[in-house]
Parts: sequence; structure tokens; C-alpha cells
Amino acid sequence: MRLTVLALAVLLGVVAAGCGSSSAPKTARAAIHLTRYRDSTGWTLSYPQALHLEHSSRNFFHDGVDEVTVATFPMSSPIHTSVSRMGASMRVLPPRDSHGTFPRNGVALRVYRDEGGDWAWFLQPESRFPLRLSSFHRSTYGAAPEVEQRIVADAGQYTIQAWIGPRASATERAILARIVRSIAFPRLHAGQSLYNLGVFARAGRYPVGSFTRIRPGSDPAYLVHAPGGWYAVAWKWPPHTGYASRCRVRFDRATTQFFCSNMRARWDRLGRVIVKPRSARQGDPLDLNEVGISWDGHVLVDPGTSRRQSPSYAHQLWPSVYP
Repeated sequence: MRLTVLALAVLLGVVAAGCGSSSAPKTARAAIHLTRYRDSTGWTLSYPQALHLEHSSRNFFHDGVDEVTVATFPMSSPIHTSVSRMGASMRVLPPRDSHGTFPRNGVALRVYRDEGGDWAWFLQPESRFPLRLSSFHRSTYGAAPEVEQRIVADAGQYTIQAWIGPRASATERAILARIVRSIAFPRLHAGQSLYNLGVFARAGRYPVGSFTRIRPGSDPAYLVHAPGGWYAVAWKWPPHTGYASRCRVRFDRATTQFFCSNMRARWDRLGRVIVKPRSARQGDPLDLNEVGISWDGHVLVDPGTSRRQSPSYAHQLWPSVYP
């Protein structure tokens, strides 16, 4: 079960090769065989072939879990579900060997993706790479000696968890740190779809104060880079029942307002009603879609969101216009 110190020392010298280093001799690299795992979502990690990898995925009622674990010992699936009179539950247990314990001299790394919950994390800044084991913190809910770090990358939320047995050698700990550094996510490109998000050019292509017509899905919108943040103005989705859905919306750069070219209607830069058609009983505001920035700088637009246009939010985005 335990790798020899000599073998680990050689492995440590070549794990770096999988992280961009080419200083190890070619003969050593050829003899060790690093393995690269590529997940279905695109992220990768590299680990010595002598280690063990386990991958489990489970959909359970309204929640889903997907996890990948690399360890110095063989493992079984850590996902356990149960249904009783009290309800249904799903747990993801720490890695265990065939005896049901975590070896005192073992190390393990898990990449955990929780597919349930809301998208409140979407506006959080995406993580920077490479990751460092030294920046992990003690888990608030896991079993000791777990440390972890939550990351956001390519519009996905992940938790990277690590277990280090109390008798794990310095070499084993160093290999674990190298595997953490090898975790990488694919670079995005403008025009692709990511989950339900539209991917656009890097943020530097849209200067502050710009209004750019885009198409995040099948419907048009305007991407706005305000002094206080990003948003997109849309009028087709979520489905409108008012007059905005029938408008050919355009942007008037002279007044910094949106208007309808085929009927009498006008909105401010946040999509709030200024003028409505005479036949309309009430105003039909445009939608504000959420916008995020990927780890490699691309703009991500979620066409399925609609944010409330409050005065405080208007001030946050345009402080000099809406004091």
C-alpha cells in the first residue's frame, strides 16, 4: 500500500514535468509515467501512475455530486445515500482503504463538484492558478486531517480537499503539493457556450462606459461595462409578455438610453422605463442579466437571470449618474 521513499523521491522529481518543468532527465521521466486525468468538464490534473485514482458521480433527487480522488492507496466510492421515514440524504465520506480507515501514512487529494444549489457564487472572482496547498485551510465540516480550498473556474464551483496522515513522509506531502499545482482548467474562447452561459472576448476589449450589442444565446442583448461593474441588458429572455418583447431595441449613444425603433418606448441605461407606448397600461422594464469574468479574463453572460433594478444597485454601477 505504501510507496517506498526511494520511489516517491524519483516520482517527486518528475511530477514537476507534468506542471511545466523539463529539468528531469529524459530517462527518469520515461521510467516513471505520469498520468493525466481529464474530467468531462475539461479540467485536468497530473499524478504519478503508482498512485490510485477513484471517480464517482451520483444524482440523488434534486442534488448531484461528482468527485475525483487521488490517493496512495486503493479506494471505493465515498458517496453514500439513504432513504428513511425521516427523509433522504446523501453523504460524501473521506477516502478510506479496504479496512475502512485512512492510513496513517497516506495522503489523498479530492476535487469535489457540488451540482446542486443556486448560482450565487457566479459573481465571485474566479480563482488564480496554479493552486498552492499552503493556501488551503482547515475544513469546517470534514474529518481531520482534512484541509480544503473552494475555487471558481470556468463558471464552475469546486472544493479541493486534501488529507494528510500524521505519519505521511515529507516526500509524500511534497507530491501532494505538486498534484495540487497541476490542477488546470481549459482556456475559454469567445463564441463558445459554457453550461448556459455565453462566452465573449476578454474584459479588456470592453472599455469602461461601453455598451456592446451581443447575442449570449438565441436572443440579443447589450453588454455594459459600467464604472461600478458589469451587466447585460436584455428584453427577450426570461420571456416577456409586455411590449418590450415586440420592440426592436437599439442604443442611443447621444443620450445613453435604449429605445424602440418600431414603437414609442425608451429606457435609461439600466433598462428602467422613461417613455412607454400610449397603448400600454404600465411600463415594461428591460432585464438585467448577470455578468462574470472567467479566470483567464473572458466575459461570461448568463442570459437566464434577471436582477432587480434598485436605486442602490444603480448607484453602485453608475455612482456619478445616480448619486
